[in-house]
Amino acid sequence: VPMDIHSLIITNLQGNILYSRYCDTETDLQSILQWETTLYTMTVSSWEEAKASQQIAMSGSTFIVYRAVDELIFFLSGGGEENEVTLSLFLKDLVTMFQFWFKKGLTESLFLAHYSRVCVWMDDVITNGCINLTDRAVIEQFYSLTWKEEKSKK
Repeated sequence: VPMDIHSLIITNLQGNILYSRYCDTETDLQSILQWETTLYTMTVSSWEEAKASQQIAMSGSTFIVYRAVDELIFFLSGGGEENEVTLSLFLKDLVTMFQFWFKKGLTESLFLAHYSRVCVWMDDVITNGCINLTDRAVIEQFYSLTWKEEKSKK
């Protein structure tokens, strides 16, 4: 069953946005800036707790789940039929996939060094606000082959 999400935002521990994906095609720049300000204001006081466990917040009818891992904070938001349990499960899987992909740790420098791969990967996983690829084994196999192919070209 496809899952509709509002946005996926990945920041460093200082709150600087490294990656953002807005799934509503009608989202304009003003709305994005307002959402990012709201997200920061609502969650910054619990970023330390987010290192130990996933946190949940709500803005209007939009659920926000977030988790800090190593040097990155992952924020996933959705509304409508999506509830915090569904979003939490997907965020957990998403973080696990990043940990699989970045075996040396989720550092800001490693994330930025592989930014183009992250963008391609997220295009495969999320399309038009729908989570398409959630089978961990399929994702691991696909990206393991991608990494092996690139290493063999060197």
